[in-house]
Amino acid sequence: MSAESVSKEKIEIPLKRPYAQLVGGVLLFLGGGLMLIRKASANDRGLIVNGIIRLETDGANIFYMVVGLVSVAFGLFAAFVLFHMARRKNFRVVLEKNSVILPHNQSWRRGEVKIPYANITSIGMPRPGEVALIRIDSDTGPHYVQTRWFPAEWPVSTFSQTLAERWRASKNG
Repeated sequence: MSAESVSKEKIEIPLKRPYAQLVGGVLLFLGGGLMLIRKASANDRGLIVNGIIRLETDGANIFYMVVGLVSVAFGLFAAFVLFHMARRKNFRVVLEKNSVILPHNQSWRRGEVKIPYANITSIGMPRPGEVALIRIDSDTGPHYVQTRWFPAEWPVSTFSQTLAERWRASKNG
């Protein structure tokens, strides 16, 4: 693609929704939390943490209950995010002539963020083969897209190159 054709096209990239990670988080945290809450209710022993902290039976029960409740809260939050991810109409990146549209940074929000290329101050790209985030800094703050969300037909390197070309073209013209 030439720089001229890149700046005129609208490219929509449907992203892969992270259902597997979210379901894994729900199962892990809810299961672990319920196990610790059950342990707190049936515990008749103390607890030694790394040989440094020693808790008697009552202290161990409180410890197990608090960690279990926090874990259940994380599991419920992951379920909440999973619910909103499933209800989200669009989960995509759109490279328009004058702007880029990204999914909202916070997964439980369904909206998209439209950033004009003129407002982008920097683009942080991952190294080849690195599983990471693409960071787009703008005058409204940083915005992120996880590299594992990109489909196989749109490698991160191709997206990064196209985004950088459009950003540079907007700065030059």
